Amino acid sequence: MTADLGHFLSSLLTAKDAALAMQAAVKHVSAALRCDVSWTGMIETDDQLHMGAHHGLRTPEMSGNWCLAVGDGIGGRAASLARTQKSSNYLHDSRRVPAKRLIDNEKIATVVVTPLMTAEVPVGVLYAAHRQLRAWSPQDLQLLESIGHYLSLRLEQLGLNSHSESTLQDYKKKVAAADSALRASTDLIELLRNTNETDRTLDVFATALNTRVELHDQNELTLYASGPDETRACLLYWRSHVRIALITTAAR
Repeated sequence: MTADLGHFLSSLLTAKDAALAMQAAVKHVSAALRCDVSWTGMIETDDQLHMGAHHGLRTPEMSGNWCLAVGDGIGGRAASLARTQKSSNYLHDSRRVPAKRLIDNEKIATVVVTPLMTAEVPVGVLYAAHRQLRAWSPQDLQLLESIGHYLSLRLEQLGLNSHSESTLQDYKKKVAAADSALRASTDLIELLRNTNETDRTLDVFATALNTRVELHDQNELTLYASGPDETRACLLYWRSHVRIALITTAAR
């Protein structure tokens, strides 16, 4: 492993989000392939490639306005076909699209593009570009594809980490809600056990919630019931051989 590759991989591993990972990749592309420009295009919800990160651009219009439909142009075809595309003379390439004006303003003469894949699905592309005509060698293509592969792996990992964190937060919320409901039911049962006016307490509780409330013993026998008769669902709480049924009224 060369020192440059080791530094690139280290930058990828320490990148805490996709933007930082892509920035490390485009910088490495420019250095490793000795090309003038590199950028990423990421597929967004409109099925268009939008600029993700860039290195070596001179015009703000390129970074701010460049976009390309998946399937169109050289980059769009790389994304749709999931296969590296190249142009040794972009100025006379039949695949040029309206975005060519932005490319021309950058004086870009030749490009090579490789897809970025996560879970075998294209999520974007990685460009290497030069401002002079250049015949891209097989080694150039292999190197760009290798960089794209490493970047894809890191993007997938960052996506999974983000999903895992979101799942964990959802789980914590559900646990907190369940704990809150359990505490509320426990407090209610303790109140019922410690009062001499259980019937009246249930009446007040049912009226306040507009809910049918039933008190059952361990043998499923109804000890007391209060609230509307029409029902559609039942939520049960149990503790110390006493069960409280909170039953919502039927929809009208």
